[in-house]
Amino acid sequence: MTARPLICENNNTMQTKTSLFSLTLALGIAVSAATITESAAKSTMTATKPAAQVAHGKALVGGNGCANCHGAKLAGRKGFAPSLLQTGVLKEYNAATFARVMNTGETNDGGYVHKPMPVYHLKNADGTAIYAYLKTLK
Repeated sequence: MTARPLICENNNTMQTKTSLFSLTLALGIAVSAATITESAAKSTMTATKPAAQVAHGKALVGGNGCANCHGAKLAGRKGFAPSLLQTGVLKEYNAATFARVMNTGETNDGGYVHKPMPVYHLKNADGTAIYAYLKTLK
């Protein structure tokens, strides 16, 4: 008794299967490369967003004259304006509550900022940008 092949393939069938395999492999590589490129782009966007936010916050701090009351290094002026550094009043706030103070003047204890501190009525994004910048100061 002669053994029969389980699959009978001619040369054309093998070439078709080889071509399909090559196409599938190439497609898989292309999808992987696109995914890696997209992931790298998202990573770059994530890294630049905080940098842009900090730069925007720095511009707002400079443009609104914060240093006039809080001092050139924003370390505060005793009896007049608190430090805006991480060791000062900033440690009592997170980005959202700091933005609220800038927008409404309402502090964490339910009071309001003292004169001459103005209420700026900033957009939340501007308040959080200022907070992001202040968090970078030592």
